[in-house]
Amino acid sequence: MGQTRIYKCDTCGYEAEISEGIGGLFPVVYKQTLQDAKDGKLGEEVRQFFAEYPDGAINAEDTFGLCEQCREYVCVTDYSMYVPKEGNEHQKFCADAGYVTSEDLRKHYRLVRRYPHQCEKCNTLLKMNGRFRHQGKLCCPKCGQDMNQTGGLLRD
Repeated sequence: MGQTRIYKCDTCGYEAEISEGIGGLFPVVYKQTLQDAKDGKLGEEVRQFFAEYPDGAINAEDTFGLCEQCREYVCVTDYSMYVPKEGNEHQKFCADAGYVTSEDLRKHYRLVRRYPHQCEKCNTLLKMNGRFRHQGKLCCPKCGQDMNQTGGLLRD
């Protein structure tokens, strides 16, 4: 299940809409993402990864990063690349289903490469999700203070 959260900084007024996860169309989105990866539509590095690791997997869920140049949060599709862990019998189930969930990735796969996301405005590499939280709260990229969640919704 995916979710979108809306955050606001009470100090400087900066607002961000952050999407993470994915909804009920995940199997369709995963299959298209995997095909795009193998076809080179996500870049040569990703295409080469799947040529080298045909049983590899990709994270097709939404996440976010920080452009330290623009001082903005940016929502992106993760695109991190994984290979099955040794003795991964769950891989056959995933291959038969045609998709690999983030839970499958955590339990049964090993991260090989993170996708190098760039800001569309300035081409700076994004600093990816998970590094901007302070005691569970999102830090404002403009002033550094904690942001408050002011709304949100679940996507299925």
